[in-house]
Amino acid sequence: MTNLNFLIIGGDIRLLYLAEILAKKNNTIYIIGHYIDKDIKNIINLNNISEINCDINCIILPVITSLDDETVNILFTPQKVYIDEIIELSNEDTTIFAGNCSYILLEKFKDNDIKFYDYFTDEKLTILNAIATSEGAIKLAIGNTLKTLYKSKILITGFGRISKMLLNNLKGFNADIAIAARSEEQRVWAEANGAKSIHIKNIVKMNILEDVDIIFNTIPSMIFDKNALSLLKKDCLIIDLASKPGGVDFDFAKQINKKVIWAGGLPGKISPLSATEYILEVVEKNLRIGENI
Repeated sequence: MTNLNFLIIGGDIRLLYLAEILAKKNNTIYIIGHYIDKDIKNIINLNNISEINCDINCIILPVITSLDDETVNILFTPQKVYIDEIIELSNEDTTIFAGNCSYILLEKFKDNDIKFYDYFTDEKLTILNAIATSEGAIKLAIGNTLKTLYKSKILITGFGRISKMLLNNLKGFNADIAIAARSEEQRVWAEANGAKSIHIKNIVKMNILEDVDIIFNTIPSMIFDKNALSLLKKDCLIIDLASKPGGVDFDFAKQINKKVIWAGGLPGKISPLSATEYILEVVEKNLRIGENI
């Protein structure tokens, strides 16, 4: 995959590494939302989209594309790029890669006949992302508690891919693990894999929160409200891995001095090189399938 024009906008350090890898493959990389100080052949820093005067084969947007459905999620510079600008720049030979797009954004791409690919429709990437998130969450737990994970009482809320990876990894520490999930099937699977299980709606009334040392939440809806937070012991650590809006009343947790870490985007923070390789594989595979090269 060489001699293509890429536009990379915003995102975290994963896309910065991706730009460098693609540039070394003799592609031309236009980049907005990261300033690369070192002189790397084939990378061109831009201030805005209007500076582009060539056809773009591929536009790479962040893993969390937008927070407002209007602008791209740019973390490291004050630059602003509108989704409508990206659509206007695109043509029939342009492929856009993005992640966690809302229904509004998906409809915009569809209405404008944009060739669009969501990173997380690739099951392999989703699983690899869950592995990286699990490892990062455990690293946070080790670094933010005064106890070993060994025999710690751990509650995991939800039992999707990330929770399954967490359970698998935490079993190696001989932790005392409980899974709180709505689905009976999920609870049975949790028990079959060595964990205790409980219905999510019962975590308060069955008083299991009072003895928990660490909580990993993966459910993006209010699970740990004022009532639930008030039951936790003083040194309980909550690591919220859910996407917005999260599963914790963060304001109340701060008021009562509960330690909460909202750990979004862990693969890009904890293992950015591995995470970059996963994204690169998705991009290369799907550009080969198309007619861009």
